[in-house]
Amino acid sequence: MTLFEIKHRHSGKVLFSLETESLWLCVQEAVRRSVDLRDADLGGVDLADVNLHGGLFCGANLRHASFKRVCLGGADLRGADLRGAHLEGADLRGAKGIIHMGTPNGYHAHAWLRDNWLSIRVGCREFRMAEARAHWAGKDDRREVMAALDYAEAVATIRQWALVAPTNQEAA
Repeated sequence: MTLFEIKHRHSGKVLFSLETESLWLCVQEAVRRSVDLRDADLGGVDLADVNLHGGLFCGANLRHASFKRVCLGGADLRGADLRGAHLEGADLRGAKGIIHMGTPNGYHAHAWLRDNWLSIRVGCREFRMAEARAHWAGKDDRREVMAALDYAEAVATIRQWALVAPTNQEAA
């Protein structure tokens, strides 16, 4: 058995520790015990198949973490850094801070609020909204993706997410 620690992404303070077989089990147990993992540093962690239902991950570093087949239903991910996170097959129903956009053109698609920007991930492509629209605009075979972007923007508006307006350079 090894002592695994989940630390705060800024202060380095230990949020949860457990002597166990893997970090995967440590995270699973922290969520089971309702540990507050806000601002946790879980960047690059492979959390495939873990049940994170109802976990509190506001502002957590989840960059490049793998969430394949993970249940994130009811998890609070508002403000979490999901850049590069692998969400394929993740159950995001009811996750706070995530907009599940379905599978336009067969690609898993998600949007989330990051630093007051609407971040978009479709397949392996990740952009801010203005960049996403520019990337897929005018591509007849990507009309489903454009519709998904419209959906994400509409849901963000309904949720009253405060979005930063794009600059002229970003809108171009």
